[in-house]
Amino acid sequence: MLTPQRIGFLLAALLTISGIAPAQTIYEWRSNDGERNYSDMPPENVVVEETAISITPTNPAAAEAAEAAKQAQEAEQAQLNAVSNEEAAVQAQIAEKEKSQRAANCDKARQTLTRYNNSRRVYKQGENGEREWLDIDAERAKAQQAVNTWCN
Repeated sequence: MLTPQRIGFLLAALLTISGIAPAQTIYEWRSNDGERNYSDMPPENVVVEETAISITPTNPAAAEAAEAAKQAQEAEQAQLNAVSNEEAAVQAQIAEKEKSQRAANCDKARQTLTRYNNSRRVYKQGENGEREWLDIDAERAKAQQAVNTWCN
């Protein structure tokens, strides 16, 4: 026969196994300095407010799944950051190469302009070895344009 004690014990065991905890009363009050205090036992000679709480145990599988999802997201972000860093390094190399080429073109354009400014006449060697005399003012203008293009 089931006694009231056995029924109470059986009910408590079922609640524990099912993961449902009974509601528990918590008391809240303010101390003389205005600080909030909480306890499961009300103090004497103090005005308290009752707050009912229920305790639900954490689902370990859900917590593990949430942590795994978080770690996967962090790993994906780290991979994206690594790819971005690689792309930035490649872009920096390309920019440095372009800067170097631009500097070389600028030096060559300045040398050509200096040579044309110091010359009274310029020519171009033809296929059969003959000289083809060029308009010095037109060639100086082209050389100046090259300096403006590459050196600015």
